[in-house]
Amino acid sequence: MKYKVTCSELDYRGYGVVKNLEKVGFIKNLLPGEEAYIKINFEKRNFFEGEVVELLSRSKHRSNYEDDLDNNSLIHLDSKLQLEFQKDITLQTFLRNGITNFKLEEIITDNRYFNYRNKALFFAKNIPFLTLGGYKEKSRDFKKIDELILAEPSINEILKELNEYYAKERVYYHDLSSVIIRSNYLNQVMVIFVTRSQKVIPDIVYKPLQNKGNVISIYQNYKDSEKRNTGEVSVLLSKNEYLIDTISGKEKYVLYPNSFFQINREVTKQTYIKISNYITKHDVAIDAFAGISSIGQFISDRANYVLSIEIDDDSVKAAKESISLNKIKNIEVIHGDFNKEFNKVKNKANALIIDPPRSGINERVINLINESGLEKIIYLSCNLRTLVRDLKLLTNYEVISVTPIKMFFQTVEMETLVYLEAKK
Repeated sequence: MKYKVTCSELDYRGYGVVKNLEKVGFIKNLLPGEEAYIKINFEKRNFFEGEVVELLSRSKHRSNYEDDLDNNSLIHLDSKLQLEFQKDITLQTFLRNGITNFKLEEIITDNRYFNYRNKALFFAKNIPFLTLGGYKEKSRDFKKIDELILAEPSINEILKELNEYYAKERVYYHDLSSVIIRSNYLNQVMVIFVTRSQKVIPDIVYKPLQNKGNVISIYQNYKDSEKRNTGEVSVLLSKNEYLIDTISGKEKYVLYPNSFFQINREVTKQTYIKISNYITKHDVAIDAFAGISSIGQFISDRANYVLSIEIDDDSVKAAKESISLNKIKNIEVIHGDFNKEFNKVKNKANALIIDPPRSGINERVINLINESGLEKIIYLSCNLRTLVRDLKLLTNYEVISVTPIKMFFQTVEMETLVYLEAKK
């Protein structure tokens, strides 16, 4: 059965909200002001979710792009309007949670709508020969990809070459789960073949990359859990151990297969400049969930001293090598879980820079932060919901400013930078 609806607004996932039926509905690929016939896919007592069967009226803000891959969930909305969408969702999320007395800063963006990703994962499927691609949103429908419009050109070049090679040579390999392609500022590439077991991957799977000049590193990664796309163990198959990238152009970062590095360099640069503006020469800053200490290194010329805390082995190794490469003397890298290490170093610092995973900060550490006496907190978040949850629990601090960051055009992913100061 199909129903006629009118969209009134977008929710945080980019779904169109409809209210002219008996209960509230959330419709994929529907924009405010549009009318459509829809079908209901999922229903609960108070709401339902559905999809468009027939679009009856088209919004002037609808783009000409259509893509049903699960990472391009906002591509149907005009790119400039995506900025307004994020600002509005950010503001409303804070206000609904009772956080009202703050300055909403201008959104950080470089207006680069496509080809900005320096890292991308492509799933592998034998149909009947190896094919790289992705899955349609909320489904197991596989789609071959020869060009990911969000990825840098050097990534798409490798992707297309592998797909053409696998088809031409009729390559089959059941153990391959996915391929990760990472590019740097010089268009050099690291390629990581993720397998379901520790069986050594045959060189026929990566043969066309061996003589390709811009491919400077080839790895095999063992996927050790169905809940994660990659595993902890990576083995070098060919060429260099690491890739070197930069954010500002002056510092260099060493990257291993599991090293975390921001996806969009230019927007990251603007974000890190904003962070550094909150730091002074008198500050000793704790760089939490530091990864390769990219934030810590970027702000090191502004701070008195930086304590970078990171648990991942690859990232710690990369951080130490990068710090040595950049000849930075005022950073200490602490290898361990932030939730445990923070209590040991909190009395040495007056500032905390925190860039946690999507799950945010656990309550025990929030209590430690509340009791720490730190003067200021700079919180970079990739999840608005856990961000406001944590901010409400940081009762000894007040939110001074909130900066939305448009890191990922065509998606509903939202980065946010919040500056807090201890309550007087």
